Amino acid sequence: MGSLVMLIGNPGTGKTLMIQQLCFAWARRQQEIRRQPETAGAVSTQEPPTLAIGPSGKKKNPRKSSERARSKAIYFSTLSEPHDKLIEHISQMDFFDESFFVEDIRLLSLTSVMDEGLDKVANLIVDTVRHENAGFVCIDGFRALEGLAANPDSIRRFLYRLSAQLNLLGVTAVISLERSLTETGSEGDLTIADVIIGLYNVVEGPRVYNRVEVRKIRGLRQVRGLHTYDISKKGWTIYPRFESLAPQLLSYPGAGSTDTRVGFGIPALEKMLGGGLPKGSTTLLAGSLGVGKTLLCLSYLIEGAHQGQPGLYVGFYESAAQLFIKAERFGLDLRRAVENGLITLLNIAPIQLEPDVLAARINEEVEQHGVQRFVVDGVLEVEEASRFGNRTHDYLAALVGFSKEKNITTIYTYKISKIIGTELDFSNTPLAILAENLILLRQLERQNKFVRVISILQMRDSSHDSEPKEFTIEPDTGINIQVYDGGEGAPVSGLAGGFDQDN
Repeated sequence: MGSLVMLIGNPGTGKTLMIQQLCFAWARRQQEIRRQPETAGAVSTQEPPTLAIGPSGKKKNPRKSSERARSKAIYFSTLSEPHDKLIEHISQMDFFDESFFVEDIRLLSLTSVMDEGLDKVANLIVDTVRHENAGFVCIDGFRALEGLAANPDSIRRFLYRLSAQLNLLGVTAVISLERSLTETGSEGDLTIADVIIGLYNVVEGPRVYNRVEVRKIRGLRQVRGLHTYDISKKGWTIYPRFESLAPQLLSYPGAGSTDTRVGFGIPALEKMLGGGLPKGSTTLLAGSLGVGKTLLCLSYLIEGAHQGQPGLYVGFYESAAQLFIKAERFGLDLRRAVENGLITLLNIAPIQLEPDVLAARINEEVEQHGVQRFVVDGVLEVEEASRFGNRTHDYLAALVGFSKEKNITTIYTYKISKIIGTELDFSNTPLAILAENLILLRQLERQNKFVRVISILQMRDSSHDSEPKEFTIEPDTGINIQVYDGGEGAPVSGLAGGFDQDN
């Protein structure tokens, strides 16, 4: 209570909408307070109490010790759009409620006194706050008031006076300012603010990145950095930068343990893996287009469903209907597992993919379903989306850390460019370093025909069979690693030495 908040951004960043949403949120909060017992919500008709002197000698305001019964939100406009047009726009939002107007929210204009100078503007604001018994005040379009000042010092004095008077009344004020925090000299008149929030729209190619930053918050710790925001019919939704939420210490449950294994329902593969993937580990499953990466991931999730282990599939290339058809073709009943709630499909179009929004949706599904097996089918799309701001390594590290913190066994698929051949280089993907396990699916030319080959290139701290082996994909049975007399799959010479990884 009593803070001065500066909301700064270029035109089109959503300042007005945020302010309106804050007004309605304030009004709803006041309704909740009035529903509380009478002692907490009694309506006072008295004038604001005078300031008293506390034991420390400092002035204190009784009105700030508890929220008032009827504490309006007042929206002051300057030279912005007319109020009827403003209402027409925000009436389309889910948070809009016309019943809040007058009793809980007032829309007023400062234009009638702007020609008389900043002192008259300040007087009107403070007098209105007292008369309306307001607790939340917004001034939308402060740049119009800056034009009334003879010099920057006049603006600082205006803000200081207004902030001091509203603070004594226990009123929180939000002021929107049309400019960027990156403008030269833009910080000088903001030192009085208790909170400074910066809004940015960054255009890069065909994409627009919406970012919000808490530059300053007096007396409190903020989550630093640029965070994603989205504006929809719901209004503003902010998604914290995922890396800032990641655990800072590598103290994951089950870390380093290889006793519990997680299988694919393919005995030959599990033998190659030394019993299966270590629980809580991360696997990079690399392969060329059409070699069977998605099918192997679906086998992994359905095997988990058979064991009562909930799974989450995140994909960017195929819809749920396409996955159902593919799974059914190879004898996997994906549809039933989804209908029974044991597998969740999160199919997201890669267009305009936002990393923080993706992370929020993944976290929501993990918390809701208790996910134990997790597949990201197409990590290249995630890498591409997180390149803005050079976040790729940190974001993927946070995503891997999230899975480990939840003790979820995770597979990321990675598409390699060469359809056939043996020369490989994974140095361009951070997951080659972050993942404990590396599995490679390839097509090789052998005796004038192409054969599919699977190799376990790496399993940290775990025994495994690194010899490449042939496999086939058959209708009704799916992936079959060829097993010959003696129980071993057919080895393929000359492949294992062709892997090049930059550690």
